[in-house]
Amino acid sequence: QAYFSDRHSPIQLNVKGTEILTASGINKIVEEHYQIIFDNVKSKNPSNAYEGEQLVVSSVNNLKSDLSLKNTIEEGAFSSGVNVDTVLYVGAIFIRDRILKQLGFNVEDDR
Repeated sequence: QAYFSDRHSPIQLNVKGTEILTASGINKIVEEHYQIIFDNVKSKNPSNAYEGEQLVVSSVNNLKSDLSLKNTIEEGAFSSGVNVDTVLYVGAIFIRDRILKQLGFNVEDDR
């Protein structure tokens, strides 16, 4: 996963991660399921941004167990040349900041 995101905090997608985001179609999937993902993270009441990030990653990862999405996610992974877990990680990082901001966490990059 470190190959698809930069090593600073907060983690951001690099060029390869951005390519996977669109080639796999995970950007559309997480947008379509954004409210469900947000509600799931919010229901766990994260106490800090790191915990919130981990919950976003976990919630997006759970999409692979949705049988109506399984085939689309797998095809996206195949077409982008990576595995399903990488596609889901990229999708989680894509929406993480928006979710954390909605929860009231500061996600500004200190670079």
